Amino acid sequence: MTESKTEIDKHNVEDKRQYLAFLQGAIERMARNSASLKQWIIPVLALCFGAAMTSKSVLLGVAGIAAIFIFWMLDAYYLMLERSYRKTFEKAVNDEKDLYDMRPEETERGFLKWVCCLKAAATAPVYVGLLLLGVIVIVCA
Repeated sequence: MTESKTEIDKHNVEDKRQYLAFLQGAIERMARNSASLKQWIIPVLALCFGAAMTSKSVLLGVAGIAAIFIFWMLDAYYLMLERSYRKTFEKAVNDEKDLYDMRPEETERGFLKWVCCLKAAATAPVYVGLLLLGVIVIVCA
């Protein structure tokens, strides 16, 4: 059996729609991971900084600051991946990407892109504010 041109086009449209849905799912997962990190840092810091203030331990304050840096780096990584998947999505919409190629766009990844994500408006204000709080805790402890 041979399929007509309209049936083939219909399959291609459905395939593309499914591919774009897969990419959108990856983008949403990266955004959820980033939001999850921002939610988890609060109880971690409450524990570290609360214990530092209670026991007058500078070491616990430093542990809290170390946690801030770890969470900040992970958050920037997820933001970098989210941006690279968004670029892949844009290319897929414009038919510049092979169907079902789920690799994130290489031009949006790498160390320099990660550093840019560290300084992004979605990450830097949150973690710089938490670092300032950490410094205050260490000084007061």
